[in-house]
Amino acid sequence: METLPIWVALVALLPPPLTSAGTGLTLRRSVDVLPHDTYPGFSIKKFDSDHSMNYRLLETGFSQFFTVLEDGLVMTTSDLTPLVNRPVNLVVLEETPNATATHTLQLYVLDRRDMLRFPQETYEGARVVENAPAGTVVSGVPTLRAIGGGAG
Repeated sequence: METLPIWVALVALLPPPLTSAGTGLTLRRSVDVLPHDTYPGFSIKKFDSDHSMNYRLLETGFSQFFTVLEDGLVMTTSDLTPLVNRPVNLVVLEETPNATATHTLQLYVLDRRDMLRFPQETYEGARVVENAPAGTVVSGVPTLRAIGGGAG
C-alpha cells in the first residue's frame, strides 16, 4: 500500500473552493492546522473590529475545546488529542447593536509527529514577490525537503 505525504492526505480532506454560479467568483476556504499538543490558552484567531462588539462561540460539538473572549480572540481551552485527524468547525457569533453576523472557523488537528517540519528554521538568499501566483519558481534557495513522521 502506497503511503501519501501528509499534505496530500490533508488536501484530499478539504472541500473544493466554492464558486458562485451567478458571479463566477471563487470563495477560498482556509483551514488552520493545529498540533494535537497545543496548550490551553493558545490563540487561534483574533477577530478585529473598529466597533464595540460582543462575540460568542456557538455550540458545534467541539465547543468544549475552545472559547472566544468578548474581544473576539478564539483560543483553546483543553487538550486537543481527542480531535486528532478530525475536521473541526467552529461558529463564532458577532453581535453589534445594529447587526449580527456569524463566522465559521475550519480547523484540523494533527498529531505533531505527523506534521511537516523543515530542517532549517529560515532560508536566506532569495526573494519572493508579494502576491506571486502559486507555483512561482524561487531561485537562490536550496531544494526544500519537508520531513514528516508518516501518517500511515
